[in-house]
Amino acid sequence: MQPNFGRHGLTIIEVIVSITILTVGALALSSAAAGLIRLIGDGARYSSAATLGRTVLESLLPIACDGSATGDTVAGAFNIEWSVRPRGSVSDVVVVVTALRTRPRRDTLLTARVCIE
Repeated sequence: MQPNFGRHGLTIIEVIVSITILTVGALALSSAAAGLIRLIGDGARYSSAATLGRTVLESLLPIACDGSATGDTVAGAFNIEWSVRPRGSVSDVVVVVTALRTRPRRDTLLTARVCIE
Protein backbone atom coordinates (compact mmCIF):
# COMPACT_ATOMS: atom_id res chain seq x y z
CA MET A 1 0.00 0.00 0.00
CA GLN A 2 1.31 3.41 -0.95
CA PRO A 3 1.28 6.26 1.58
CA ASN A 4 -1.19 9.09 0.83
CA PHE A 5 0.84 12.24 0.15
CA GLY A 6 -2.23 14.32 -0.87
CA ARG A 7 -3.26 17.61 0.72
CA HIS A 8 -5.05 17.40 4.03
CA GLY A 9 -5.23 21.07 5.11
CA LEU A 10 -4.34 24.65 4.35
CA THR A 11 -0.90 26.06 3.91
CA ILE A 12 0.25 29.07 5.93
CA ILE A 13 0.09 31.23 2.78
CA GLU A 14 -3.57 30.34 2.23
CA VAL A 15 -4.37 31.17 5.85
CA ILE A 16 -2.60 34.55 5.63
CA VAL A 17 -4.40 35.45 2.38
CA SER A 18 -7.77 34.46 3.90
CA ILE A 19 -7.14 36.57 7.02
CA THR A 20 -6.09 39.54 4.87
CA ILE A 21 -9.26 39.33 2.76
CA LEU A 22 -11.40 39.00 5.90
CA THR A 23 -9.69 42.02 7.48
CA VAL A 24 -10.21 44.21 4.41
CA GLY A 25 -13.89 43.23 4.32
CA ALA A 26 -14.34 43.97 8.04
CA LEU A 27 -12.71 47.40 7.66
CA ALA A 28 -14.98 48.24 4.72
CA LEU A 29 -18.05 47.25 6.73
CA SER A 30 -16.98 49.30 9.76
CA SER A 31 -16.36 52.33 7.55
CA ALA A 32 -19.80 51.97 5.97
CA ALA A 33 -21.40 51.62 9.42
CA ALA A 34 -19.69 54.80 10.65
CA GLY A 35 -20.94 56.70 7.61
CA LEU A 36 -24.45 55.37 8.13
CA ILE A 37 -24.46 56.45 11.78
CA ARG A 38 -23.34 59.95 10.74
CA LEU A 39 -26.11 60.17 8.13
CA ILE A 40 -28.74 59.06 10.65
CA GLY A 41 -27.55 61.76 13.09
CA ASP A 42 -27.63 64.40 10.35
CA GLY A 43 -31.15 63.35 9.39
CA ALA A 44 -32.33 63.70 12.97
CA ARG A 45 -30.83 67.21 13.21
CA TYR A 46 -32.38 68.25 9.88
CA SER A 47 -35.75 66.97 11.02
CA SER A 48 -35.48 68.89 14.30
CA ALA A 49 -34.49 72.07 12.46
CA ALA A 50 -37.44 71.73 10.07
CA THR A 51 -39.87 71.12 12.93
CA LEU A 52 -38.61 74.14 14.88
CA GLY A 53 -38.74 76.34 11.78
CA ARG A 54 -42.24 75.21 10.89
CA THR A 55 -43.45 75.85 14.45
CA VAL A 56 -42.08 79.41 14.45
CA LEU A 57 -43.43 80.03 10.95
CA GLU A 58 -46.92 78.92 11.95
CA SER A 59 -46.82 81.08 15.08
CA LEU A 60 -45.96 84.14 12.97
CA LEU A 61 -48.80 83.74 10.46
CA PRO A 62 -51.52 85.29 12.68
CA ILE A 63 -49.48 88.48 13.15
CA ALA A 64 -48.12 88.63 9.59
CA CYS A 65 -50.57 91.34 8.52
CA ASP A 66 -49.95 93.56 11.57
CA GLY A 67 -46.70 95.10 10.26
CA SER A 68 -42.99 94.41 10.27
CA ALA A 69 -41.38 92.20 12.89
CA THR A 70 -37.98 90.60 13.37
CA GLY A 71 -36.42 88.54 16.10
CA ASP A 72 -34.23 85.65 17.03
CA THR A 73 -33.93 83.00 19.70
CA VAL A 74 -31.89 79.94 20.59
CA ALA A 75 -33.69 76.61 20.92
CA GLY A 76 -31.44 73.75 21.97
CA ALA A 77 -28.68 73.41 19.38
CA PHE A 78 -30.32 75.79 16.91
CA ASN A 79 -30.42 79.55 16.39
CA ILE A 80 -33.73 80.72 14.93
CA GLU A 81 -34.13 84.10 13.20
CA TRP A 82 -37.39 85.37 11.75
CA SER A 83 -38.74 88.37 9.95
CA VAL A 84 -42.14 89.57 8.72
CA ARG A 85 -42.11 92.18 5.97
CA PRO A 86 -45.30 93.63 4.44
CA ARG A 87 -45.37 94.13 0.65
CA GLY A 88 -48.65 95.77 -0.19
CA SER A 89 -51.43 93.26 0.40
CA VAL A 90 -48.94 90.42 1.02
CA SER A 91 -46.56 89.86 3.93
CA ASP A 92 -43.41 87.80 3.50
CA VAL A 93 -42.59 85.57 6.47
CA VAL A 94 -39.02 84.22 6.61
CA VAL A 95 -37.61 81.84 9.23
CA VAL A 96 -33.91 80.85 9.18
CA VAL A 97 -32.74 77.94 11.37
CA THR A 98 -28.98 77.56 11.89
CA ALA A 99 -27.32 74.60 13.64
CA LEU A 100 -24.94 75.83 16.35
CA ARG A 101 -22.82 72.82 17.28
CA THR A 102 -22.51 70.78 14.12
CA ARG A 103 -21.26 71.49 10.65
CA PRO A 104 -22.65 74.86 9.53
CA ARG A 105 -26.07 74.45 7.99
CA ARG A 106 -28.80 77.01 7.41
CA ASP A 107 -32.37 76.04 6.60
CA THR A 108 -34.68 78.78 5.36
CA LEU A 109 -38.47 78.60 5.39
CA LEU A 110 -40.33 81.24 3.42
CA THR A 111 -44.03 81.87 2.94
CA ALA A 112 -46.29 84.74 1.95
CA ARG A 113 -49.49 85.67 3.77
CA VAL A 114 -52.21 87.48 1.86
CA CYS A 115 -53.68 90.28 3.96
CA ILE A 116 -57.27 91.06 3.03
CA GLU A 117 -58.76 94.05 4.78
